[in-house]
Amino acid sequence: MSRSDRQRSGIGEEVLFEEYMLRRAARSRIETERETSDAVALALDAGVSWARIAQLLGVSVTIAKSRYAASEERAMGA
Repeated sequence: MSRSDRQRSGIGEEVLFEEYMLRRAARSRIETERETSDAVALALDAGVSWARIAQLLGVSVTIAKSRYAASEERAMGA
């Protein structure tokens, strides 16, 4: 599609196709992060270690803990 192509957004405004795709990708990322955070909380609640969670996410333990500290609090019932 060319840069001049337009697409209707969910609220009826007309935006560039590239803007529409960027908004769609951002919403998808937010939903995925929410799902991942929920899954981390469930895993922690089930006794899965941070090392295993980090391995499954493809990140270091430090990064996993910093990104999903709120998941740990939820798993602990905070």
